[in-house]
Amino acid sequence: MPSFLKTWGAITGALPLVLAWWIYKLAITVSSQAGAMRTWAVFEVLGLGAVVATGLVAALLRRWVRPPTGGLAIAFYGLVLANVALTGLSIFFLTPRFAPKLVLVGLAVLMATLFIRFVRSEPETRAFMARALWLGGLALVVGLFLPAPWVIATSLHDRPHLPVSPLAAALPRRPDAPKHIVLVTFDALRARSTSLGNPNSGATPTLAALARESTVFTNMRAASDNTLVSLPTVLTGVRPSDYFPHIGNNSIYLREGFLTGIAGFLAPAGYHAYYATMLVNPLIFGLENEFTAGRMTSGMFRRNQFNTRQFLPLAPAFAWTREKLAGHWDDDADLGRNEVLATAETFQDGLRYLQNDPGPAFLWVHVAVPHTPYYDVPASAAAEPGDPARFQRVTEAQVAAASPARLREYEQIYEHYVHFGDAQLGRFLAGLRAAGLYDDTMVVVTSDHGEDFGQPGHIPHGNGIATEDISHVPLLVHLPGQHEARRVDALVGHRDLVPTVLDRVYGHVPAGLAGLPLLAGPIPTDRYLFTWAMSTKYIPALKQAQTIAAFHEQYKYLVRYPTREESLYDLRQDPEATTNLAGHFPEEVTLMRDHLRKELTP
Repeated sequence: MPSFLKTWGAITGALPLVLAWWIYKLAITVSSQAGAMRTWAVFEVLGLGAVVATGLVAALLRRWVRPPTGGLAIAFYGLVLANVALTGLSIFFLTPRFAPKLVLVGLAVLMATLFIRFVRSEPETRAFMARALWLGGLALVVGLFLPAPWVIATSLHDRPHLPVSPLAAALPRRPDAPKHIVLVTFDALRARSTSLGNPNSGATPTLAALARESTVFTNMRAASDNTLVSLPTVLTGVRPSDYFPHIGNNSIYLREGFLTGIAGFLAPAGYHAYYATMLVNPLIFGLENEFTAGRMTSGMFRRNQFNTRQFLPLAPAFAWTREKLAGHWDDDADLGRNEVLATAETFQDGLRYLQNDPGPAFLWVHVAVPHTPYYDVPASAAAEPGDPARFQRVTEAQVAAASPARLREYEQIYEHYVHFGDAQLGRFLAGLRAAGLYDDTMVVVTSDHGEDFGQPGHIPHGNGIATEDISHVPLLVHLPGQHEARRVDALVGHRDLVPTVLDRVYGHVPAGLAGLPLLAGPIPTDRYLFTWAMSTKYIPALKQAQTIAAFHEQYKYLVRYPTREESLYDLRQDPEATTNLAGHFPEEVTLMRDHLRKELTP
């Protein structure tokens, strides 16, 4: 019996630590759920830790503790098993790309071995285990509910107070407002892999053709190197410093209805809003309630993701349950689908939404192209990819471990993947033209951040390094009836997208938005924009970016944390930002530092 107790104690003692460590690592990787996953980890530590503690108490008091019998025993044991099953199912089905299958399989083998030993043990040992399970189950149930007040408090306190004024419901539309508005965001598309940022690039013939009748902004800067920080700025116009301090709170720190997004701003003008996305959806930013309809074609963040906001109040959770039981919910029905096929489907979904709505309508399309994993889709197969299994697949881990020579090969595959995404955009635009929608549609094409292949040993983005390939992204705006090309070299950023759209619809931009309407007139040259770069893989806390880049005129200023090392580059003379001029231009460094301090003030 003593050896059996040691085995049982070791496994039950390690289980909460293993789960807590895994969930913590998952929280760091999936940054939008950092606060919720941390809360979940606390649940596991408290609940399963209580099981271990009460098991030890049972060992000391086994002569006086009596397990329940009959229906009460079945109810409690069933509840214990349900909680354990919920944890396992959540890890597997809510975050399948990160599921620690080997860890769970190993634990299952250990537990199966333990169960066999239990069955073959002496009656005295089995009786002890039954008593311990009774106390452990009771402690698990109690332990999971004891932190409830703390969870509620943490989900409700420290709310962001964002100074954004909503549009008045009665604000009229401009007579020349576009009937349809389409926002297309590519994930991890750098500017110099497109004809918009590099005239010599042949990877984006669709963008090149569209640019001949659009306005191209050649100096567009991403809000962050992280999708889940850039997209809130893209969709709401709010600068990252207004919501970034709330990392660690639940959801993306912007609860449903708390912040107005572009779809909400357009609703008073009668625009129905739709989204077709991969990887992320507006729910992550608390904005899904603004959209008339939408669908994810694949991704890691599902609608029933674990976050406290989803259960406070309970109505969203109940609504999801009813929808699920009724068989009407198919978001992410097959998370294992290849991104190549999902990309084409995402554009097709968006096109169907516009075709079925007489307008006015707003559509957001977000595709995980050319995000890792990259697919080596040849130009001959870009329009009709067919079976994606025949394409070489390059993962983020492969890029991080690549030699400089192999990194060049992967960069070329990335370029092929860019061409594939451009071809899918071309099919989408052709569909708009065939449906007679193109001439009435405002089209905005951009990227959430770029991709960097110049840092061997690092992942291509989310590495805390704000290089030019990461911060410099494409931006193209096509207005209904526009047939001439325009080129704007002024400094612009993600925060300018919402003001630009609202100005074309209302001729008015709400107070509190940090950006500028880019088509309303000359863009001031003396402005400052910022890119937040963070390492979601290697920094154990997400409270602070690892690098922040500030842009002013031709200068790029970098400050690295936690050392606060400063550097300055002249991008006109040094487009790759390789020569540090901080010692030669102290006044510019001081200006940059002062404006960054203002930017960091929520």
